[in-house]
Amino acid sequence: MTMTNVGRVQLPESMQSHISHMELILYPTKKSPINSAMIAFDDELVISFSRIIKEADIIRTFFRELSQTYNMEVEVYSNDSR
Repeated sequence: MTMTNVGRVQLPESMQSHISHMELILYPTKKSPINSAMIAFDDELVISFSRIIKEADIIRTFFRELSQTYNMEVEVYSNDSR
């Protein structure tokens, strides 16, 4: 697994009103079948996962731990139809 963190993105003020949300995707490979990326914009931190393996347990556990251990408000959305 690979995780990358771009950090906080700051845009020129003239652009800020045109951007409501940012995401960063680090695509998986055979050597790294599950990857994660983080990016922060405004007051939002977005953590994305991409995978080529069927199992999603590690992703569920990651977000559950963030929510329960750190009492963070977590919104999860996915394009996985399972």
